[in-house]
Amino acid sequence: MMLEAARVAYYLEMAQTIGRSRPLYDVHVSPWEVLFGGLSYRPDPEHPGVYGLEGAVYKAPRAGPLRIEEERESDQLSERPEVPSPLSRAVLRRQYAHVGPGVIADHMDLCGLSRCLLVPVVRRGADPAEQERLAFDLYAPDPRFALAFCPPPPGTAAEAMESIQAARARHPIRAVKVNANVQGLDLASPAGKASLAHLLSACRALSLPLVVHGGVSRLLEDPRGRSFASLENLESFAWRAAAVPVVLCHAGLFGCPSAVVEALWPRLARLLAQNDNVLVDLSGLSAATLRVVLERVDPGRIVFGSDALYFPPWSAVVRVLFTLEQLGLPVESTFAQLAGANPERHLFGGANPAQSVSDGSPHAH
Repeated sequence: MMLEAARVAYYLEMAQTIGRSRPLYDVHVSPWEVLFGGLSYRPDPEHPGVYGLEGAVYKAPRAGPLRIEEERESDQLSERPEVPSPLSRAVLRRQYAHVGPGVIADHMDLCGLSRCLLVPVVRRGADPAEQERLAFDLYAPDPRFALAFCPPPPGTAAEAMESIQAARARHPIRAVKVNANVQGLDLASPAGKASLAHLLSACRALSLPLVVHGGVSRLLEDPRGRSFASLENLESFAWRAAAVPVVLCHAGLFGCPSAVVEALWPRLARLLAQNDNVLVDLSGLSAATLRVVLERVDPGRIVFGSDALYFPPWSAVVRVLFTLEQLGLPVESTFAQLAGANPERHLFGGANPAQSVSDGSPHAH
């Protein structure tokens, strides 16, 4: 199904109108390409706040017709042969040809967003301090950007505390980010579970939310790590012990076709029911999966995320508004809750609230 440009403009005007009445937030923005890495950026002399690859010409983003994808029968396979390729690298390189506050702000302006949470991921073997400095140097002077810190997987609770406290002493840190797939953290192993428990303990002590990638990363070069953050692994973890908000990115369903989503739904429902401090974000979901999450999860447990710049924020906003409309839900007030009230309360407010993030529970379907 294709949404024509006029229909896209209608949804974006709706989002901009909501954004003029209250701040709207994007909780899932990558400050640079994190899957493959290795890109080197230079300041663009003609565009303040824009950093680009050598030879890349910056053009401000523009909205246009948007395809709401319909899965083919072949897409239902749970083991699609998605592997790194020169094409996938080229696509991501083009999407991340330019980064920086000027780039993200241009995207935000298209859809009425006020602030966003940058969630860098430090690939295994990379220097977390260097990546942290880069993120802060690029984005921190602009108050529209809050920064999550991605620590190396700790071996002890003391290591987790020391790493996060040191980063917090250097820069304002809004949350802690973990991507087990990219970081090589096997959450099915005792060591991986212990490492995550150490991070949760530190987040609790420091009153910092935890942002956790959930799902399968089929483009990773190391096949062993593609499913470390699978919902099967995440479901067994005692997230409630953290007593701080935990954001499960992609609702734990990244890379899962709709047939698999239906099979995984009971796991997600149990995880939410047993851990009332867990929220889900909507980033990077297919149309079918987005519909399942918006239809079945308590709106008090959902926050808006775009997974920029892998996906343009304006397209993520349009997809959410379109799906809310298709489900017969109150579009404007629900979006104001998902992109406004919920992230403001749990991620962008003053003190981060502990205990339950919602008085409700996931809808039973």
